[in-house]
Amino acid sequence: MILVDTSIWVDHFRTRLGALDALIAADQVLGHPFVTGELAVGDLSGWKETVSLLRAIPAAPVASEQEFLDLLLDEGLIASGLGFVDVHLLASCRIKPEILIWSRDKRLAAHAGRMNLAWEP
Repeated sequence: MILVDTSIWVDHFRTRLGALDALIAADQVLGHPFVTGELAVGDLSGWKETVSLLRAIPAAPVASEQEFLDLLLDEGLIASGLGFVDVHLLASCRIKPEILIWSRDKRLAAHAGRMNLAWEP
């Protein structure tokens, strides 16, 4: 299963990404409430429909505060340049190891790669 980061969705909304369409058709995409939240505060076309569709995607697990903090310490992510949502996405993958992250955010993609959690089409 592929957890799709905000950066991929933004690109997809601008110019459809065939790889994302293929993952959606194969039921391989996972959402995350924090990604939906990041997108919802942006400039979405057809806001209600888009948010509704994003919320209909199966969701990755949301890390508890303890899981989040443990990941920060275990992986040396403090002051790494990653944001709150980025670390939560990595933590979701740690909760369910079959989940990988697809991101175009360079820092997130680099850390996901280092942790063997990255996916590229």
